[in-house]
Parts: sequence; C-alpha cells; structure tokens
Amino acid sequence: MKTTTKSITILQPFQLAGMREPHAPGTFELQIDEYPIDVVWEAYHRTMTLVLSSNGLTEMWPISDEELQRISGVISPP
Repeated sequence: MKTTTKSITILQPFQLAGMREPHAPGTFELQIDEYPIDVVWEAYHRTMTLVLSSNGLTEMWPISDEELQRISGVISPP
C-alpha cells in the first residue's frame, strides 16, 4: 500500500454525504491510499479520506473522486 497526504484549503462551508450539517471552511488533510491490484500491468485501487478537525474533535470522512470534484469549486488551488 502507498499512502500520500496532501493539505487542501476549502474556502466555503461544505457538506459531504452523511454529514448532518455543513462543515466550516479551513485547511484539512486529504489522505490517499493506493492498493496494488493483482493484474499483468501496474494498477492501483485508490481510496481517499478527508481528515476534519474542529472544536478539539478529529473526524475521518471517506471521500470519493466525485465528491472531491463537487466541492472542488470551494477548494483553493494547490
């Protein structure tokens, strides 16, 4: 498994699937895990987790490429 971590800054409140209410904007950690797939060529299955911290609480939310693209309008460029 290969793990990559990026910081992303979300500029506006956002809400992921399963959240009861929008989350405040801020800079958060995006953890990307890539698992090798057993095929003839090099291939990986990728999962992403958004680590949200606020009020002394840290939550880890799975996030899909689609959800990341949906909120990409509120993410500042790298």
